[in-house]
Amino acid sequence: MDRQELIVALRRGNIPDKYLGALLNERVPAWSPSNRAIDGSINSVLQYRDTPEMRTNIQERLQWMRKALIQNQRELLRSD
Repeated sequence: MDRQELIVALRRGNIPDKYLGALLNERVPAWSPSNRAIDGSINSVLQYRDTPEMRTNIQERLQWMRKALIQNQRELLRSD
């Protein structure tokens, strides 16, 4: 496949345009969940168990996840 055919195939697969450049250059694109996805996840957990302890736990997990994503993105940039 040529580059244009790859772009068409990726778009048909619902790959967001922001990831196309990295994929076409054979790199793993940096990823992070959207705020909407994060909010949805938090709300689904709190729907079943909304306690101060659970809110603290969720906040700590989000901080850990953000640090891990930043570290992952740094490693990807170094590997280029």
